[in-house]
Amino acid sequence: MTVRVFTPFLIGLMCCNPAVAKETLIIAFSKLPPWKVIQNNEFKGVYAELAREISKEAGFNIEFKACPLKRCLHMMKIGSADLIIGVNHTEDRKKYIQFLSTPYRCSTSKVFYLRKNEHRSIEMYDDLYNFEHIGVKRGAKYNKEFDADVYLPKSPVLENNTNFYKLLKYRINTLIIEEAQGEFLIHKLQIRDRVKKAVFYFQDESYRYVGISKKSRHFKDFKLFNSAMLNISKSGKLNQLIREHYLIPYEITSGSFNCI
Repeated sequence: MTVRVFTPFLIGLMCCNPAVAKETLIIAFSKLPPWKVIQNNEFKGVYAELAREISKEAGFNIEFKACPLKRCLHMMKIGSADLIIGVNHTEDRKKYIQFLSTPYRCSTSKVFYLRKNEHRSIEMYDDLYNFEHIGVKRGAKYNKEFDADVYLPKSPVLENNTNFYKLLKYRINTLIIEEAQGEFLIHKLQIRDRVKKAVFYFQDESYRYVGISKKSRHFKDFKLFNSAMLNISKSGKLNQLIREHYLIPYEITSGSFNCI
């Protein structure tokens, strides 16, 4: 008799208890060191922690799906992934991704690195013409003038770390890279005492936003995610995540950047 009385109550409790009834948020996660790292099947980095914080704030469980960027974007387009962090909000992507209104960071500048013993300097754009080989990453976009300048001797590679190796082996004279990525690689390769940053750089004040798939089953909760991101930013939690999962681990000072 006792079971008959309480069974409906227990069933109702299981259906209505948020801890039991939480839905899962699928995160499309492509490698983007140091922001997004996949190591031993673990998802790490500032963006992974931010995704966890948004899910927690909005009341969702979380599941990461590892995918190359192209596949991640396709998952967002068809709605098999709900959320993505670390992609530019281009006009094409806005067709199938709704970006939150609160940014998680602005893009750092595009900077040039030189060998410490390099006697030449880069203090203005025209100084770039004094260098025989400028290392760039194939397919990367840095600055409209620089990207279109066919008179600059650019040497493309597939990976940014290759350019640092080439720089130290005197196969290129300078390289250009997004500042946050450059500082991370300098720490990882342990070459901080062998390279220096040029005075001249391309400033980039564009902001980065978390995106929700417009075909996500959770798109109806867009305002909830917007509110969660705003709370994370205003509470100081966002800055804390950047410190704990980027600045401190890679021995980088926040003053290293024009914007972070």
